[in-house]
Amino acid sequence: MNDGSGEVAVRVWDAAGLDLTEFEMGDYVSVRGVVGIYQGSGQILLGYQEDIQRPQIPESKVYLKVPNNPFVPDEGEILPIEFHSGSSNTHVTLRIFDLSGRLVTTLFDGGGLPFKVSYSWDGRDQLGELLPLGTYLCHLEVVNNTNGKRTVKIAPIVVGTVLK
Repeated sequence: MNDGSGEVAVRVWDAAGLDLTEFEMGDYVSVRGVVGIYQGSGQILLGYQEDIQRPQIPESKVYLKVPNNPFVPDEGEILPIEFHSGSSNTHVTLRIFDLSGRLVTTLFDGGGLPFKVSYSWDGRDQLGELLPLGTYLCHLEVVNNTNGKRTVKIAPIVVGTVLK
């Protein structure tokens, strides 16, 4: 299971007698259960049929949020980037460009999720190199798979450093 911030295992013991025949891989579900650690990883353990349900997920607006302050990756800072693709029936591409329009890195390229997604960027390009000081553009492109509508959101990112 993935809520947009990472994956966690959902376990159901055979002895619980839950009927999961209405669910398939890739379905969106809401779960409630006991949280714990199993073999070093987080898990949610379901015990009752009402612990797993299909949520009502309304479509939302596409948005992109990037902090409005300089980012200093050479000091180990991580830039939080948050976006929403509007629905699960979309294709999402999140990229970083320099001001000349050159692609620096692609942070995400895949299917949309019906909830906000948080991503952390370390200020590195596709080759793993720290970017030089300057202004960059965070570019979110969302394409609706049903009607082909393309939505683009852009936010500036300033890569700085600490003066010594």
